Amino acid sequence: MVIFVDTSALYALMDADDQNHERARVAWAEWLDGPVQLATSNYVLLESIALIQHRLAYEQRVSFRRS
Repeated sequence: MVIFVDTSALYALMDADDQNHERARVAWAEWLDGPVQLATSNYVLLESIALIQHRLAYEQRVSFRRS
């Protein structure tokens, strides 16, 4: 199965204060351990970086880019 990861999922994963953070964290862990492929696009990555940069701290933006 292929799961398309969008900006809202990536942002919720990075922001511990997001209302969907725990749900995103659990899903992410399951996806990484399961037989699924994660897919996204360059547009989603750019949008995610911009959103994280605007709303969160520098350290989280760097962490996102490295992961």
